Formats: sequence, structure tokens, C-alpha cells
Amino acid sequence: MLQYLDMAIAFAAVMLGVSILITALTQVVNAIFSMRSRSLLWGLETLLVYIDPAFKEHVRQIVEKILRHRLLSHTGGRRATAIRREEFMALLEDALSEPDFSDAIGAAKAQRQSFLANGARFRFKAPEEYRQALETWFDRVMDRVSERFALRARWVSVSGAALLAFAFHLDSIAVLEKFSTDVELRTSLVQSADALLDHADDALALSSSAYTETVIRLKANNEAAQKLGTPPEFFTAAAARDWIRAQIGDSLQAAPLIRDYNKILDTVLREKIGDWMSVADSIRSDFKQARFQLIPKPYPGLQYQPRELLGIVLSSILLSLGAPFWYNLLKTLSNLRPRVAQIIQREKEEASEQTHRAPKVTFNF
Repeated sequence: MLQYLDMAIAFAAVMLGVSILITALTQVVNAIFSMRSRSLLWGLETLLVYIDPAFKEHVRQIVEKILRHRLLSHTGGRRATAIRREEFMALLEDALSEPDFSDAIGAAKAQRQSFLANGARFRFKAPEEYRQALETWFDRVMDRVSERFALRARWVSVSGAALLAFAFHLDSIAVLEKFSTDVELRTSLVQSADALLDHADDALALSSSAYTETVIRLKANNEAAQKLGTPPEFFTAAAARDWIRAQIGDSLQAAPLIRDYNKILDTVLREKIGDWMSVADSIRSDFKQARFQLIPKPYPGLQYQPRELLGIVLSSILLSLGAPFWYNLLKTLSNLRPRVAQIIQREKEEASEQTHRAPKVTFNF
């Protein structure tokens, strides 16, 4: 029984280590490729085209100019990751007043006159007419932006799981078979479980500390955020945003704080890229000390046997469960092992005592 438990612990240790690498990869990709600002770009483009289709051809230029405005972009000219409705309206009016865009306005007005002359129902909206539409739709579109970012981040995580599983030739079936026969490897991974859990703690703390630190910075830089209480430890950005909404009590009043939170969070996560890479190096070091070869040598390249493909696909699915799942599982199994070992030892001692106490039977012939 202890052998099977050790196999489960060793397997969970491997899954946890690779899951942490995937989490680090996801954070780095989200930061480098500005996934949050891309989602915001999509949302504002969609909003503008909806409230006035006349500027469909120029919407990317307009939104790019707004999001890269020096008062919004505080990361070296990158797009902003959040914006308030009032900021968007003011910067939109400024953008549309510039020559490049005023020409487009003039063309749209001429087009309107042409349509009206022909009896068509076409109405060009002047910048001031946007305000009413923005009052109605801006916050709803920002909610869709948050959902889009969360979905894309999840896809990055799932894609990272598949990528690493195939890159490492991580065949779950073969790994379990190896653990069943290689006692020394299995034992070394069981012994390294505590170190892996410590590094997983560091990795998860990076996320939770980032989400909590963002709230603290928000309170320091935003007068309206002063009414927020002392933030607890958050394990997801969504949990932090839900906490802010609950603290404010009014979703409309909380919306500007949520946008400021998203903007600050992007900066905080960028600052922690180095810490993520350090955790990844620690995980690789743990595997090396445990003699687990994460990358096979010699490397087989991109050649896969049918049976191996099945094991790799299974690994991809298991890794997509995420680092928190494997962390909790490994911690539970590691805490369970001493108890199981004690029970087995006690059963052996009781069996031995019963053997010694058994009466001796003699036969007289």
C-alpha cells in the first residue's frame, strides 16, 4: 500500500513542478504581450464601432492614440490597461478634433448629407453625442473586457500545458510505470516533496501578494479607495475585484476602482517577472537533485509513438488542472504518508506479537 502512495506522491510532485513552470510561463506571456491592454483595445474598438459605425475605418487609430496617451500610459509608451469613462470621453474628443480625424468627420458629415438627400436614415454622431451612449454601454463593455482577458489567460495556460507536455515528452503513463519499478527515483521524489511544496508556496504567494499589493497601491493612490478595508490574501485577480465590489457595495461606484486596479495590477505583475523566473529555476534544481529527468536525453525531437501521444495528451489534461490543484493534492498525500506508514508498522508489530503468542502444539506418538 505504501508503494502505491509513494507513486502517487512522486507523480503529484512532478505534476506540481511542471504546473508551476506553466504558471510562470503564463504570467510572463501575459506581461510581455500585454494581454490585458489588448483586451481593452478590443473592447473600446467594439464600443466605438457600435455607437457610431461611421468611424469603423479609423477606430484602431483613435483607440491606439487614446490608450497610448502620456497621462494614461505609465509604462514607457505601452497601451494603458484600464481607463475611466470620463477619461475616455475627454481623450476621444481630443483625438477627434485633430486634423487626421477631423477629415474623417467631415467625410462622414458629407456622407450623411448624401444619404439624407436620398431619403436614407443615416445619422452621423458628433463627439458630444457619444456621452449618452457611453453612459449606457461603457461599464458593460468593460465587464466583457475582463471576461475576455480571463478567457485568454486561461487559453494561454492550457496551451502552455500542452506545449510543455509535448516539448518535455511528458508521458504520464510511462512516468507511472517508471515510478513503479525505480524505487530509488520514487523515493527521491517523495523526499523532495517538501522542497517542491515550499517553492510552490513561493509561486502561489507571488500571485496572491501581487493581487493584495495592488489593492494596497490602489488605496495609496486613489482617494475613493480609502474606504476599502484591509485586504485579505487573494489567490486570483477576480477574487480581489469581487472584494472591492463587496466593500463599495455599489457596482457603479466600484467600476472606476476596478479599472484602476487592473491598471496597477499589470504593472505589479511585470515587476514580478524576475521572481517567477527564480521560482522556475528552483523547480528545475529540485528535479535535478531528485534525479528526475524532465527533458529526456538524448532529446528525441518531435517524433512521437502512438502510445506516447496518448500519455502526453493525458499529461496535458492533468496539467491544465493548475498548480493549486496539484499543490493541495501533494500536500494532502504528503501529510497522509506518515499516518499510513504508522498504520502499516503497527499492523506488522501486531502480526509479529500474535505469532509469538500463538500456543505451541506438540504431538505425542
